[in-house]
Parts: sequence; C-alpha cells; structure tokens
Amino acid sequence: MDDSDNTILVESSVSLGSHQPMVVQSYQGNTVTMSAEAAKQRAIAILVAIAYADTEAAIFTTMAGLSTGKGFKQPAQKDLRMAAQFVQIMRSSRSAFPPGISAIFGYKARKPLVILEWDDVKIQLELHTALHHANALLQASEAAQTDSFLYQFASSQLGLEHEEIQVLVKEFMLHRERTRVEATFES
Repeated sequence: MDDSDNTILVESSVSLGSHQPMVVQSYQGNTVTMSAEAAKQRAIAILVAIAYADTEAAIFTTMAGLSTGKGFKQPAQKDLRMAAQFVQIMRSSRSAFPPGISAIFGYKARKPLVILEWDDVKIQLELHTALHHANALLQASEAAQTDSFLYQFASSQLGLEHEEIQVLVKEFMLHRERTRVEATFES
C-alpha cells in the first residue's frame, strides 16, 4: 500500500478572540480545528496505536508462519485461526482508543496500519506515515501554545495592539519554521 497521497497538513493556530492555542488538521479539503491539548492527546493515541499495530503484526505473522516475501507456502488454516484468535484476545484486553483512531494488521497487505477518521475522512496509514503525523501534531501543539503565550504576553505585559502582536507572532513563526528546516538539513 502506497500512502504517499495520504498527506495530512497540520498547522498551529491561535484563536482570534480568546488567543487560545489551536491546531488545524486538513486532508483533501476537509479541515478540523482542535485545541492544542486535544492535538497532543490525539498524537499520543496515534503513538499507542502504532505500538499496538506493530505488536499485533509481529505476533500474527510469527504465529501464523507468514512471510512478507513471495514464493513461500501458504500457512495452515489452523495456524491462521490460532493467530487471529490470539490477536482478538489481545485487542479485547487493551485500552480503547479514542474515537477516530484504530490499529489493525492488514492481512492482505501483510502490514500493520493505523486508521484515522474524522468527519467524512477515513485514512489508512502505514506506521512511518502515522508516526510522522503524530510528530506533526505534537510540534503544532507546542507551537500553538508558544504563539498563544506570545499573544497574551504582548497584549497584557507590553500593551501592544492586536495588529502589532500579529506582526510579532508572524515573524516569530517564520523564524521557528526557518530554524526547524535548517535543523532538518543539518542532521
């Protein structure tokens, strides 16, 4: 499964009136806005889903004798049933995911997957893409909290007007993005 078209855009934001930290998540024209705290909790849930999906895949493929290579014999049906039953037992004993997040082992693709849903969107992500999205949510959450603090501080402590604060915060956002990109290329 190629999930290169499953790019989910994530941006930090600050609500105009209350200056609350927000995160905006967009996918193919469908946008949802959440608080920075909700974005952080969603990222944590995605990381947990990644761990569960990867563990289930490892257990299932080992117990069923599956191989991701081609040309190997088909596993015995009893091994498949036993592996599936074991995974079901594991799933029933784990903590529930929040709505809109689930973890599966895609038997046909023989890959662990994380499924994200919101509104009319349902996306199956390979683990590396899900990890990238969780990291993007965490970074946007932190950025939104910093931007919110800047808005509140500049207003209450420095007495700046809304337009002046916007210029200051936009400049800071550009600086943050520039240093993030530079750090990416330095590593």
